[in-house]
Amino acid sequence: MPVSTSSQPGLRLGLISLIVVAAGFLLLFVFGPDRAESIPASEAPAPSQTPLAVLDDGATQLALARLQDVSPATYSGLEAAAVRAIADGADAQKLSRLTLEALFSQFQSQALTLRSANSDDYQTIIAGLATGLRSLKSNESAWCEGTMIADFLTQNDDELVPALLDEFTYMSPQYEWAMGWMATILTAIETGRNI
Repeated sequence: MPVSTSSQPGLRLGLISLIVVAAGFLLLFVFGPDRAESIPASEAPAPSQTPLAVLDDGATQLALARLQDVSPATYSGLEAAAVRAIADGADAQKLSRLTLEALFSQFQSQALTLRSANSDDYQTIIAGLATGLRSLKSNESAWCEGTMIADFLTQNDDELVPALLDEFTYMSPQYEWAMGWMATILTAIETGRNI
């Protein structure tokens, strides 16, 4: 007996939803450790310097505090990269991109630690992802258009990463969400380490 054509729209909607969620997770894993700059300890800024203080919003400062707790080496590397970027004339937008790259690379390098996190942390992370996708959709992001997702998935990292970062401009609602979500993930990573 042939399948009714009335069931096809539901199947199509389900597939599109699955692709959008997969794209959200792809966003997390694109920023691998190879994206984080390796900074020799001799180039690290003196403790009195706070180059990331330019990003003075609460969401960024919370995420940076969590990063410093979870991975002091990654935080020091980010500070050193920020000092060099500021010397080259970087503005807050450029520094926010460096911060996002450091946070997402830390997430990927510590992802296995999340296996030890409790179920409440997992639920908070997944709920946060859903909130972020809703924010992207409300801002008519190309990431929420089913026809664009396949194009994004065929891009290499050099093309894809700038396209992703363009969605998270400094002080935008999406950026604030990303900072809050990464702070949640870093908290879960720390909890998982202590179990």
